[in-house]
Amino acid sequence: MSFEPFCEPCTNDNKQSSAENWCLECDEALCSDCTKHHKLSKATKTHHLMDFKQKSSCPSNISNLECVQHPGKQLEYFCTDHDVICCRECLAQTHKSCDKTVSLDTAAEHVKQSDVFTDCNERLCAYLKSIDSILKNRDKNLNDIQTTGKTIMAEIKSIKENFTNASMRLRNQ
Repeated sequence: MSFEPFCEPCTNDNKQSSAENWCLECDEALCSDCTKHHKLSKATKTHHLMDFKQKSSCPSNISNLECVQHPGKQLEYFCTDHDVICCRECLAQTHKSCDKTVSLDTAAEHVKQSDVFTDCNERLCAYLKSIDSILKNRDKNLNDIQTTGKTIMAEIKSIKENFTNASMRLRNQ
């Protein structure tokens, strides 16, 4: 049985709508209609939304990443000049003269499209194939060991029986 998340604002209004997006700032699930209103509302239009299916692959505390210099302020930006993540206060105070500050969403997209990310992803795939091959080889080796062990035990049993029979014949003579 699969879990189907419902839109929280709709649920609060005694309606049941399937959630399609997740608001990182509000920490709640939204249906397509509520997402549309969320994007238009002055109070929430700058919020970061993500596809609900992707939420399960993210850390649960992603929306609670707080700035060390400004407690209570969320980390929302990346300064490429200084290679740091910062909040709005940091952006206004420390990074206002920086040329390359982008939202974390934009920075994440750039990372996904970078050559380094692609190279790491390709190497990771190669490692996974190697691990898979090693595991298959290990399983084959274990099976071979078990088969060889059974064969050796059968040979030992046969030699023991032959030895016992030869002993009995010698004793009877």
